[in-house]
Amino acid sequence: MANESATIPVTCIEGYDTMDEETGAFLAAAAGSGVPLARQDIADIRNDYEQRLRTGIEQAPAMAAVEEHAVPVFRGSIPLRIYRPVADSCLPVILFLHGGGFVKGSIDSHEAMCRELALRSGLAVAAAGYRLAPEHRYPVAQDDCICALHWLGAHAAEAGVNGGRMVVAGDSAGGQLAAALAVYARDAGLEALRGQILFYPCVDMASSGASHSQCATGFGLTEESVRWYYNAYLPQGMACDDPAVSPLYTENLQGVAPAAVFNAVYDPVRSDGELFVQRLRAAGVSARLALYPTVHGFVSTYTRFHAGRRALAAAGAFAAEVTAG
Repeated sequence: MANESATIPVTCIEGYDTMDEETGAFLAAAAGSGVPLARQDIADIRNDYEQRLRTGIEQAPAMAAVEEHAVPVFRGSIPLRIYRPVADSCLPVILFLHGGGFVKGSIDSHEAMCRELALRSGLAVAAAGYRLAPEHRYPVAQDDCICALHWLGAHAAEAGVNGGRMVVAGDSAGGQLAAALAVYARDAGLEALRGQILFYPCVDMASSGASHSQCATGFGLTEESVRWYYNAYLPQGMACDDPAVSPLYTENLQGVAPAAVFNAVYDPVRSDGELFVQRLRAAGVSARLALYPTVHGFVSTYTRFHAGRRALAAAGAFAAEVTAG
């Protein structure tokens, strides 16, 4: 999500580490550059996001193979790009769902992140290009991702992956979609899904946690922007705490895949991930939480943030662990 605030943080949130110097310098350099999303054209929002995230693509690792597929969905198809770090046609696979507030982002914007995740995990990464809001509001994106999950299982030989050992992953809005997909897989009896990797996931559209006020302004992503994204995604009349869009409120989380959550301290959606981990653990689900003293988006822009590299290394190790054997 875009850097949208001019205020520079000068204090530490009580109970958390002080912001790292790299992040402070990044925010200082970007001060004054933000324009409220409501005053921008949607095409410009998307183009700016693509350009900013593609900046570090030349630093992304080379792959043994990159393959393009098309997944049939309701009234069309979506792209699925598979990154293979080694020449192996039966690797376990991570289904990756990009962030961007449900409004922006693509398999191109997150190419560097997917390549790095493939390298760090030793697994294939399949990036799904679900359709975006506001042209396609809920449940279109979620349904597209469900189609991608089923396609990987049914076409594993064609895709050159092990459809019996899968992980779902996503950042920000993609983290919400990944968490929802893990609940869906549990309900559908899809035992092939072995884990979920959630990078600063937006799993509470009711914004009930403390971070939504603690980090409302001054840290790049603002709470005002969070609400703008959610309003663009939700159909009229849908409650923000509906479990279908806010997995935090899922009544029963027992039996969902083990989770690894990677959060930024200075992020309005930090509480989402923290509360979700608490609920998963209370339901008996293995759930890890890692906190980094930086801001929202630090993993998708990992070529700028060392914290992002560390998070991707840990996520890769988690994916390899849960798909082993």
